[in-house]
Amino acid sequence: MTDVIGSVEPLSPWAAIAQSRRSDLRELVESSIAPLVEAAEATQVFPVEVYRLLGEAGFLAIGAPASEGGEGGGRTSEVMVVQELARAGAGITMSVVPFFIVRIAVFEFGSPEAIEEVGKPMMRGERIVGICMSEPDAGSDVASIRTRAVPDGDGWRISGSKMFITNGTIATDLLVVAKTSDGIGLFLLDTNQPGYTARKLDKESARASDTTEIEFDEVYVPAHRVVGDPHDGFRKAMRVLNGERILSCARAIQLARDSWDDAVAWASQSTISGEPALATQGFQGPLAAALGDLWLLDLGLEKACLLWDRGDAAVSEISMLKTLSTKKSVEITRLAQTLTGVDGVRAGTRLARNARDTRLGTVTAGSEQIMHRILARQSGWPKAKW
Repeated sequence: MTDVIGSVEPLSPWAAIAQSRRSDLRELVESSIAPLVEAAEATQVFPVEVYRLLGEAGFLAIGAPASEGGEGGGRTSEVMVVQELARAGAGITMSVVPFFIVRIAVFEFGSPEAIEEVGKPMMRGERIVGICMSEPDAGSDVASIRTRAVPDGDGWRISGSKMFITNGTIATDLLVVAKTSDGIGLFLLDTNQPGYTARKLDKESARASDTTEIEFDEVYVPAHRVVGDPHDGFRKAMRVLNGERILSCARAIQLARDSWDDAVAWASQSTISGEPALATQGFQGPLAAALGDLWLLDLGLEKACLLWDRGDAAVSEISMLKTLSTKKSVEITRLAQTLTGVDGVRAGTRLARNARDTRLGTVTAGSEQIMHRILARQSGWPKAKW
């Protein structure tokens, strides 16, 4: 399918950087990253050499401004990276997304020491990062977290549990959201510190991604690794989470596009009563409708990136797009499987993998129900009682 972004005059001035680098990344993914996916899916062990490959080629820094050592491509260019990686598999993408999220927190709110220790090296692929927000009893509701940070001399001690954390067993540094005596804080934790343990979780979707349960037992974080005011991190955490949702939308849309492409390819090669399946109304109708959905989703994604790169939080727009893109991703993949019959459910095919992975998108980075609550609040509606 022809990419909508770039096929007409882009809305975003950042799109030129994304388009100029897309072919280089696609070649890198096809030659060096995609061949690693099958083993990673089978073993649930993420191939950490991916970070080095992306870092050396400049793709982990593509969205950062030149002042941070990046190419200035904004979230628009990071979306391009996510979508090109998603062509190789959702699991690969999920373990790379934290780099783009942690970068914002470290460079916007972190100390000069944290930028030198973590920020710059991670953009070169030399350090591996993750985000610790969700908890066993709180989900992604930041206001309800129980992990605590208490002062200890010039630093802090972190204690508590986190659940469904990406890169927990392979990360060198984690951005931890923890409760302090007077609010919420963000802490850049070194996983080599005593008291840190991570346990890999067995899961059905995005198997190539490293997903873990984490325990903190008074893990020490020095003062220079506190990201901003330790009691005023709620707003920062919301910015981090909202930024992640754009990338979740990008992944969902790419998976849907790949499923659509596979259905069209199958219908082009298969026959019904001697005629190409794609020449029948039974195939053309639903595929044309899905093509319209993809076009609208592409436009919505480009608009969300444009707003973000201009400095607009775009909370409502991103929440609407998160709900719609992840839902349509599931629907279009299910349609593709229905149209392709037995071939669409064969183990090892992209369609079968997408059927598993698209469902995960409806719950990660905020479920549909959470998106609805955010939209209601942004609309000024009364607080729901049930």
